[in-house]
Amino acid sequence: VYDVPHLTKSIRNNMLDKDVVFTLDGKEHYASWDHIIELYNIDKDNENYELRALPKLTENHVFPHKNKMKVCYATQVFSQRVAATMKLLSRPMYKNDKLINSEGTVELVLFMDKTFDSLNASKLVSDPGKPLTGAVNNESESIHINHWNKAIKLFESMKFIDKNTKIPVKRQPPCITNWIFTQKYQPRFVGMFLWQYSESWS
Repeated sequence: VYDVPHLTKSIRNNMLDKDVVFTLDGKEHYASWDHIIELYNIDKDNENYELRALPKLTENHVFPHKNKMKVCYATQVFSQRVAATMKLLSRPMYKNDKLINSEGTVELVLFMDKTFDSLNASKLVSDPGKPLTGAVNNESESIHINHWNKAIKLFESMKFIDKNTKIPVKRQPPCITNWIFTQKYQPRFVGMFLWQYSESWS
């Protein structure tokens, strides 16, 4: 399997100069990094009032010409908080034309957050409202596997497209197939671990 933080960074890197289309729950979505930049600019305007909703986000997280080497710059963008804030500000009542069509970006950001959690869990007990952050055990195994199966379908449908023409780029980045490979083989490692764990206590 491949390193999950770096796979996450690879998706981010490709979104900096390309848009992406994907299918989730039978519906095709369109996501764009332009929505992330717009969200950051809106949130940044609240800094003078000490009311930023996304204080962790900096120019290094968002703008393509800034330093992007740290993995956290990608994982902190693909977060539940970013998705929730964008979802809120995209409502028609806020009259933000640049976020009005950001549903697909919201879905992708939230999905990437869940996928990262499911493959990078470091806690025995999951965080409230985030069941995939906990370690896989006999009780949570189905939650994780269900998400991985869903993720495989999403990545199989994913295509990066030219920002202007909206045509799929000729050479799709390898990170897509690497995501698929990682999630297809993850249940095998989980099964082996749970079996060895049960054997050690039998």
